[in-house]
Amino acid sequence: MVKDRLPELEAVNELHSDIDNLRQDINAVDRLQKDILATPQQDPSNVIYSFMVLELDSQLSELTNSIRERAHKIRSSLKGQQEDDKLLSGLSGKCRLKSSQVLVLGYLMLSL
Repeated sequence: MVKDRLPELEAVNELHSDIDNLRQDINAVDRLQKDILATPQQDPSNVIYSFMVLELDSQLSELTNSIRERAHKIRSSLKGQQEDDKLLSGLSGKCRLKSSQVLVLGYLMLSL
């Protein structure tokens, strides 16, 4: 019976991994924003300063895109869960969270 549920367990583990990666990216954005704010305001014509700002902005853009991609993947997984729930409804009557509940839990976890 455990072997039968292995794909579902792997999907849950992948979702948890995606949520952890998303949390790490969000923390990296927070650190990067603090770095940007901590960067002393200098003359924009200063080449080194301009390079630092461009580099930080580039990192911020990359992280933002990564967060969007992971969030989309998680949302897609949760939407797919509704179809999986229909397929799994024939299994034992153990309590399962609805995808909306999982989404709320994911949001709460990310806000910690």
